[in-house]
Parts: sequence; structure tokens; C-alpha cells
Amino acid sequence: MTSNVYQKLRKQLDQYSIGYPTTESGVEIKILKRLFTEEDAEIFLHLSMLPETSETIALRGGSDPAQIDALLDEMYKKGLVYRHIKGETVKYGAVPFIEGVYEYQVKSMDRELAQMFEDYVQEALHKNLTETKPLLIHRPIAINQTINISFPIPTYENSRKIIQDQKLIAVTDCICRVQKGLIEKGCDKPLETCFMFGSPARYFIERGIGRQVSIDEAFQILDVCEEAGLVTMPFNTQSPVNLCNCCPDCCIILNNLKKFPCPAEMVKANYRAIVDPEKCEACDTCLDRCPMDAISRGEAGVESINPDRCIGCGLCVSTCPAGALHLEAKPKNQQYEPPETGQNFYEDMAQKRGKTLVPLAMVK
Repeated sequence: MTSNVYQKLRKQLDQYSIGYPTTESGVEIKILKRLFTEEDAEIFLHLSMLPETSETIALRGGSDPAQIDALLDEMYKKGLVYRHIKGETVKYGAVPFIEGVYEYQVKSMDRELAQMFEDYVQEALHKNLTETKPLLIHRPIAINQTINISFPIPTYENSRKIIQDQKLIAVTDCICRVQKGLIEKGCDKPLETCFMFGSPARYFIERGIGRQVSIDEAFQILDVCEEAGLVTMPFNTQSPVNLCNCCPDCCIILNNLKKFPCPAEMVKANYRAIVDPEKCEACDTCLDRCPMDAISRGEAGVESINPDRCIGCGLCVSTCPAGALHLEAKPKNQQYEPPETGQNFYEDMAQKRGKTLVPLAMVK
């Protein structure tokens, strides 16, 4: 029974986002047993990604609403479900493992869980990170100082516009750097760098795993991230619900992208860096800044950029002392437009993976 309910839970989580694949070692089940009780797992099987009241969830599972409500509240406190409150109505919903349960452990993760996750990424999860390209969970965008604003730029390509449009912003620690740090594989980059917006921001604030910040403070954090060489990566929709600032050493997305020969194609970058050989002083500053090793010293003694590896983040541009680098938009037929909403994103991703988003308990 114990093994069966966790196998069902794994199957349900595998429907969402990048999935939750099986392994030969069984580490994915060990992680679930560490986070979910059997009762938690049973309840999760009756949840939809669209938040519902405890009464609706209880009806689906044939359970007592009051009992289910209390259990869902405990699951919320453990970061296993999403909770949305509007007026006096409380609703709960299922969340993916990545972009959900995993990130919700940012303040409670310990070395044991961090090592289990590391083992899981290396054994299986890394394959899922790029199988739905260009529907990566997050996509790199250019830092604002490097974009030519003489022509219209979509909001989803402009980190400051994304933030400026928000009514509620929370900032939290980067789960990737927290996890790597716990197993002594971390880096010295800033930690409090990931933003949540709207309802997800409220979730992080209410659970005490993030703090509310103003637009001005969010801009200041962005400046710190840019100086530290972090890549701005919003959720891959036109109206992002979060925005991360990532390093290639710890970020599971960038770290895996770096292993591919054509990261630019994987992320569908809309910009690319261009070097002016007449201005380039071959100081190699950009070599250290590039997160994808896209820049090398060319035959002419100046820097050369591999367009297949450039993800258009602009980190090389902002620190070039000679002003020899700039970003240019790719041709219109190479431009990528993200899904409009998170719901569209998850539906598109599920379709690409041949999955369904309905609760497993409803699948006959």
C-alpha cells in the first residue's frame, strides 16, 4: 500500500511541468516519502492544478470536508500544495514538483534532501529539463542596460517593465544556490535574488519563505544581480508570475543548457551579442562574464561570439570597457513569443509530453 500510493503520487507529479521521471535507484520515491506522509499523498491524488475548495476536493475523494480542510492546511504549511485566499474563500491546488513543491522547501531544505535532489537531477531529471524546448520553465532575457530602446520591446523581454507592472512583489532565496550550498557545491553569488509576483508572492510572504519588497527595492536587487553576472530568467510566459536571477554553476536550467552545442536554439533567444572588431581591445572581460562560454579569442586577436551558444543575456555588453559589444534583435522569423498565461504554458507543455492535467483520481 505504502509503495503504491507513492508510485501514484509520482505518476501524478509526472503530468505537470517538466515531469517527475522514474529512476533505477528509486531516489524519486525516497524524496516523496521524505516530504509527503501517506495521507498527504492520498489527498494530493485528488487535487487539480486549478485551486478548489476543500469541500470540492473532499467530495471527489468521498471524505469529510472538515478533516480534508485541516489536512490541506498542514500540507500548505509544509509546502506541498498551493493555497489561494479570496475574501473568505480558501482554495487549494496541486503544484508541479519543479516550480512548486521543490521551491517551497527553500527555507526547510537540509543536506539530506539537497543530496537526494542532486542525485535525482544527475540520474534522470536533467533529461526532462530540455525535452519540451522551447518551452523551458524559464527563459533568459537581456538585462535592461543592454537593449536598444529606440524600438518597442515586449514586456516579457524587459525585466524592469515586468517588475514595474506588479502590485505585489516578494523576493526569496535562490533554491538552486541553497541546494548546491548545502552539499558544498555552491558559489559566491548573491542568494536573495528570486522574485514572485501577485498570488505566488502572497503565498511566499504568508508562509514566511519570502519577504515583500517595493518596486524600487526590486530594481536595486536587479542591479546587484547584474553586477554579479547573474542571468535574468522570468517564467516562460508573456505575463510571468516569477523572475529568477541565475548562475550557470548552480541553476539546473543553465547548468544543463551549457552542456548542449546550441543553447541559443534551446532557449529561443530573441537577441544576440555582436562584437565590433574595430573597437575590441581583447581584454577578455566578456569571456568571464559569458554564462554559456559563447565567446573566445578569434584569429584576428579580438573576441569572437558563437551565435549558437549566445543566449542574449547581455552580461558581456554591460561590462565591455571599450563599448565593443551590443545586442541586436534576431530577424522577425526567428523571434519567439512565449505562451500568454501560465495555464497556456502548462497545457502546451503537457501536450508536448503526452500528459493530462486532470487529477489522477479522476482518470479511469
